Amino acid sequence: ICLPGGKIDPGEESSQAVIRELKEETGVDGFNPESIYIDNTLDGIGYCECFLIRDWTLTGGLYTPEKINPTWVMPRKILNGPYAAYNVQVLSILKERGFISW
Repeated sequence: ICLPGGKIDPGEESSQAVIRELKEETGVDGFNPESIYIDNTLDGIGYCECFLIRDWTLTGGLYTPEKINPTWVMPRKILNGPYAAYNVQVLSILKERGFISW
């Protein structure tokens, strides 16, 4: 599970933004994103669209030019970070819809 966040740039579609954000925040090249969930009511976010990316590649290790340190973690750790409240909402919805099972 990767939960990159960011904004949609002017003239960009949300499916393009998720590919760009995934690359910027992790170094992962994603392809063919499938929109699986849209919500305009998540606390403090305003708009959230989740995509499923089954087709992806990573050459070398995780990296980013941003001031974050991407790393592989166990799913439960996602629930304890700085965006824990937001992540809990999104992951709960994805679990309800059968996209994750933990």
